[in-house]
Amino acid sequence: AFPDYVDEHGKYRTPVNLGAYLVISNGYKVLVDTGVGPIPFAPYPDLTGDLVPTMRQQCGYGPEDVDMVFATHMHFDHIGWHVTNVDGRPEATFENAKYVVPRGDWNAIFDPEIAKTAGPHSHDYSQDAADIFDLSRPVAEDLLRAVDVMPVNGDHSLTDEIVTVDTPGHTPGHQSLLIASGNERVFLMGDAIHLPVQVEVPERQVGADVHPQLAVKTRTETLDWLEREGLMTVV
Repeated sequence: AFPDYVDEHGKYRTPVNLGAYLVISNGYKVLVDTGVGPIPFAPYPDLTGDLVPTMRQQCGYGPEDVDMVFATHMHFDHIGWHVTNVDGRPEATFENAKYVVPRGDWNAIFDPEIAKTAGPHSHDYSQDAADIFDLSRPVAEDLLRAVDVMPVNGDHSLTDEIVTVDTPGHTPGHQSLLIASGNERVFLMGDAIHLPVQVEVPERQVGADVHPQLAVKTRTETLDWLEREGLMTVV
């Protein structure tokens, strides 16, 4: 039914976005996610990212220019460059930045039982997705050692133009961003939606959704809200 998105073999034509965004708000530079890092993870030995080596070429700024690093969620393909190993110890890649993470993910990455047994969605749980989430724990542990992390939830203002929005399901504490400047607004989804086709079929689940039913509910309600508000979104 969606030939623009899926080929005759059922494979997606559009790749999953593993990128990052640099948002400049009144001169304050906010890096949203850092993608896959320089060191591959065991299940994906050929997957590494090039954010830092190409950052200055891509956007004219280097790691030292970033004022804040915000993670939409704690999956390894979104926090891979948060820290860098230097002589066997983790250090903040963005040395001058404040590091902000979703509180729900930060708590669950160190205590997996939270996502499994606590809260109203404990019955809605994918062990396979939780195993993927657990792959990120070494990065989180390095992050804990290297920087003073600020966990947030709800409508938290990163700047006077950028506000966090809870969009849980893909991970326990996943957050998106609402950016408002002048008369324009844009919504950065993160992984609340992975692929454009999910705009058409939000009930389509992704294998990495820790709480699959909650993720569907979040996608459906978020898309309804975006349509009502006439908001532009980035998937």
